[in-house]
Amino acid sequence: GRPSPATAALLVARGIFSAVVGGPFAEALTRRAPFRVATDGDEWEDGSYLAVAAGSTPDAGFGFRAFHRCGEQPGFFHAVGVTGTVGQLARALPRLRGGRPWRRRVAQDEVARELLLEGDAPRFTVDGDLYSAERVVRVETGPAVEIVLP
Repeated sequence: GRPSPATAALLVARGIFSAVVGGPFAEALTRRAPFRVATDGDEWEDGSYLAVAAGSTPDAGFGFRAFHRCGEQPGFFHAVGVTGTVGQLARALPRLRGGRPWRRRVAQDEVARELLLEGDAPRFTVDGDLYSAERVVRVETGPAVEIVLP
């Protein structure tokens, strides 16, 4: 379908309903994946993630400021690897909406210029479009973009 707030709400409702009945959609959404993750050459300790995300703007959508550290250093982005349980992540949502820091029991987060994720056919999204890699996904900062308004 076409991306819209209504489509997003339906997707969330589908996830909630699937979780209530123990369905396969919720199971797929909450499956942990074993990945080797490194930021700027430093390997992360936990190798199993609910999600790994990176952002160069604080807002992750719907008012959630999951990448609140992205502005700490010019030319860097905020990388987050969710290592906690689904329940821990759900309980962290009010903190994230308020732009408060991730807790270590829920996620590892770093400010970096490069994120390397390695695993068995990792899937990833860019602006809502789903892609797949054979083995490695690399996220790097690029040159700054200047926006000039008339």
